Amino acid sequence: MHQFLINQSATFGGTTVNIDDDIDNGPVLNANNGAKTYSSYTFESLDYPGAILTWAQGANDISDGAMINSSGPVGQIVGFFWDSSGNAHGFLPDGLVAWTQIDYPGALYTWATAVNNSGLVVSTWEDSKGADHAFTYNSTSGAFTSANYPSATTTQAWGINDADQAVGWYYDSAGAEHGFLYYASKFYSIDYPGTAGVTEAFGINGDGVTSGAYIGSGIHNSFVQYPVPPTWTGNFTSFSSAGAIGTWGYAIDNDNDLVGTYELSQSSVYGFVLTNNVLLNYFQYPGPSITYAQGTNDFGQIVGSYQDSSQKTHLFVALPQPE
Repeated sequence: MHQFLINQSATFGGTTVNIDDDIDNGPVLNANNGAKTYSSYTFESLDYPGAILTWAQGANDISDGAMINSSGPVGQIVGFFWDSSGNAHGFLPDGLVAWTQIDYPGALYTWATAVNNSGLVVSTWEDSKGADHAFTYNSTSGAFTSANYPSATTTQAWGINDADQAVGWYYDSAGAEHGFLYYASKFYSIDYPGTAGVTEAFGINGDGVTSGAYIGSGIHNSFVQYPVPPTWTGNFTSFSSAGAIGTWGYAIDNDNDLVGTYELSQSSVYGFVLTNNVLLNYFQYPGPSITYAQGTNDFGQIVGSYQDSSQKTHLFVALPQPE
């Protein structure tokens, strides 16, 4: 169940209430029993104008300023592009037409990685010394807000939900890599049990369920964590694609559909969709390609990037075709 009015007033039985932008936590009985299948997709490809490569990282449920209410519109997408001088910039296109460039003031590079339905973007910028820093960008006001993990040498932000809970990862002073959840100006570490100092959090849904990857047995494996407030720790599940040399869980929606990427070799890379540890689908962008699936919204739309036969990287949107 999803809440489609956000930051608006509505009248019910003569009483007017304001509906805030938090996710309505109302799971549907047996909604995720693995019965739904998306065996095929229609794909759209896009490049930032004049870019030498374009990466898509995340998507929300808003199109042209309104909630998606049919199968046609595509949610707002965030990502980054490389210009002809080799500099990285974040972007936020609306309706796949109007592009907004995002550059943190004074940054050497900027990557935009996720956007929620209020238009709040999480992103990372790199300074002149090569250190990464996390920040949020309000696409309505244009305001930037820094959010670095305390005492970390590097902080990257990757995911955000409609309650403005953000996730990412950081390096501590000893060089170990940890995931984090950031909420109400507080940080909470995320560490997959028994890892060798590498946990990366990439996605978060409206229930605070996080997705990411950790290194175990020498390779990356994807994970989902079901946290419990107020500590935001909880149980983990893990998934690795058979035969893969790496599996990454990049985004998770409010139906607990996990979207990510698995790599069989450097030239054989696929996207996948998993729901409650039930594998729904593997897919690639049509034609010879390397496909990175990195974002999704609550309508099953998947965004990411693919590399064509000439090794140029393009943004893609995959629209599911339910059976």
